[in-house]
Amino acid sequence: MRVTLRAVAKTEPPRGWGRLLADLRREAGLTGNEVARRLEHLGIVIDRASIYAYENGRISAPDAGVVWGLAHIYGVPVEDLIATLVRSRTNRAAASAPRLPMTPTLHVSDDERALIRTWRTLSPTAKRACQQFIDFQRATRMSRTLEK
Repeated sequence: MRVTLRAVAKTEPPRGWGRLLADLRREAGLTGNEVARRLEHLGIVIDRASIYAYENGRISAPDAGVVWGLAHIYGVPVEDLIATLVRSRTNRAAASAPRLPMTPTLHVSDDERALIRTWRTLSPTAKRACQQFIDFQRATRMSRTLEK
């Protein structure tokens, strides 16, 4: 009988992935509550109980935003977290998963967080206009640099 990835995701929690998340959290020296607070600073609202549910494999279909946020907080490529999740869902041995390297965490200022929150409320048209303005500013700055 052939089992699809979707069927595995519904029947078997991704325990290897959860263990990886727990290891990354411990290596970062964070509690579940601290991870939840950092995710909130990124605009992702989740409680510490959910963090532990991810780590214990009780959430078999993780939210993409949470995966992105966890990768950001732990300083690992999001692609590596997703690859580990897929491996654990397809029953590949967790021991065969490569150890993810720790990279420096990107620090986001309060002003940057506020800008991100504002950006998320804009219409697609307003976002395009903002992007055009940013591109114009970059081009202007670049041309001034080349003139010197």
